[in-house]
Amino acid sequence: MVLALLSQVLAKVGPKLEGEDGKRKIVDELNVHKKRLEDRQQEVKKEQVELDKEASKYITSDDLHVGFDSKTVSRLIVGRAFAQS
Repeated sequence: MVLALLSQVLAKVGPKLEGEDGKRKIVDELNVHKKRLEDRQQEVKKEQVELDKEASKYITSDDLHVGFDSKTVSRLIVGRAFAQS
């Protein structure tokens, strides 16, 4: 990934990279890429907030919790059920 970035920068700057002028061009081009990455990161954060807001509108299985998840049965209730049948 870094190699791809450097190859893009070097292709844009050109083959002549001698002296301070060449170094300055490389640094300037890297700063352009850094700015683009920061802008994209801000966009991703905004999109994530919107997606979270949209997801909270719907009930999903992650939102449901079983409140009566007890497996014990009272003997009194079981006894009455058998007595009635």
